[in-house]
Amino acid sequence: ISCAIRVPKFATMEAAALLERPGRLLARFSTRQLQFLCPDCGSQEDVDCETFNNYFLESYPASCSHCRWMGQCQPFKAVDLSCPRCAKTWPAVHVDVAGKSWLEFLSASFFCETCRMEVKAVPCQTMRFWCGDLRCRSEQAILCDPWTEGAAPV
Repeated sequence: ISCAIRVPKFATMEAAALLERPGRLLARFSTRQLQFLCPDCGSQEDVDCETFNNYFLESYPASCSHCRWMGQCQPFKAVDLSCPRCAKTWPAVHVDVAGKSWLEFLSASFFCETCRMEVKAVPCQTMRFWCGDLRCRSEQAILCDPWTEGAAPV
């Protein structure tokens, strides 16, 4: 028995690929883009890390585009933290992901030296964009959850 999937003409190439390979759709929800520091040259590189039952593995295979190093890495997620009491911010804090669930990154507890107390906050990432009008080019920034990836049309 053979089965053929007909894709309407208006479907995009990406949609057609997802229809042909259902596993790719699941990968979009279980794979997260993280970073690691190359142990040879210190370059910060991106690495796609698949989660299993919402948890990250202890290490992932990776390679460095600068020095060609290849091996296992322990990736991190860079998040921005902000104290809800005094509004002090700490941009791009590196949080190790080994053995953690990606859901753990939706809240954080840390010690604020300004307030001198343990505070709870929502980790985020600041996404910047500019007005598309060449005369304006006004810069804007919005806070997004730590797993927002890629550029969105504005």
